[in-house]
Amino acid sequence: MAPDVRSRVLAKHVVAVAAPDPKRPFVAFGAELDRRAGAPCVMADAVCRYQSRPGWGAQVTPNEWPLAMCVSTLLADPIASCSSEELTAAVEASAAAGCDATSLWSLHDAYAAADGMDRSAVLDLHERLGLRVAMVEAVTGWATASDDAAARADAAPTIRLAADLGAEVLAATTLEQDVHPGAPQRLAAVCDAAAEEGLRVAFEFLPWTAFPDLRSGWQLVEQTGRANAGLLLDAMHWQRQPGGPDEATLRSMPGERIHVFQICDVVASSDDDVLHEAMTGRLAPGEGAVDLPSLVAALDEIGAEPLVAPEVFSSALLAEGPEAMARRVVDATRATLSRS
Repeated sequence: MAPDVRSRVLAKHVVAVAAPDPKRPFVAFGAELDRRAGAPCVMADAVCRYQSRPGWGAQVTPNEWPLAMCVSTLLADPIASCSSEELTAAVEASAAAGCDATSLWSLHDAYAAADGMDRSAVLDLHERLGLRVAMVEAVTGWATASDDAAARADAAPTIRLAADLGAEVLAATTLEQDVHPGAPQRLAAVCDAAAEEGLRVAFEFLPWTAFPDLRSGWQLVEQTGRANAGLLLDAMHWQRQPGGPDEATLRSMPGERIHVFQICDVVASSDDDVLHEAMTGRLAPGEGAVDLPSLVAALDEIGAEPLVAPEVFSSALLAEGPEAMARRVVDATRATLSRS
């Protein structure tokens, strides 16, 4: 990592990694930051200011959970393109809407770099707007990798990106219906590689894949045996999972293993292909059939304090423009969290 990028990442982590989780030992944070820097770094003043704040150590309420916009939702065609201009507009819209952070696809880093926007420029953009990159999405090759080394090699570029941008969470998923019998161990290998960069890994189950529901996703996470492994819970997939919402499994889980909550809404039922609906037909929180107040309440009751990442892929909303869409989605998200 270049020195200028490294120093800015460290500055972010003093505030952005330590602050959201008051329960983690600050000694461990210092060691983690020293390791990321490759040399000792000074963070005592920032730690003392944080630790002495009123209410330090108390569980935060849902409307205090950090908000990281899924930038991909603000792009006209997130699979096909992301110019430096498009990425800039989407990040600016996220800031204008009042987000704390963003979640970026590794694909969009590659597109932006090809258009002349390197990672240092991405960091510059976020810093100028008072944002941080909280999550990078997503590693997928581990599920079919032939061995642990192949799983690590596949994930390495995305882990490097997450570390370079100072992210806290690396998203993992699979798009496959058939995965390697050793998939839990392959994901464990990715978790080990991510841990070397101080990253948590959040696995997202998808209803049309080998891990179609919360139960199978949680079993996978448990089978890794890795402390930094957890779940990414997407409200659409929660609603569309086989058998519908599974509050019993959710309430059986330790709250700290829910790393990310991708909030959105959907209609009660749809004749649309589920993948097409996922990428074009979502609704802003509170505008559909998902019982979001109950879901948020359950997360709160089990002690979860997830990164909240609004992920509302909606052709209709995006037609209003990225800034108007971001504002509407963030306002709806905050209203939903406040009601829970």
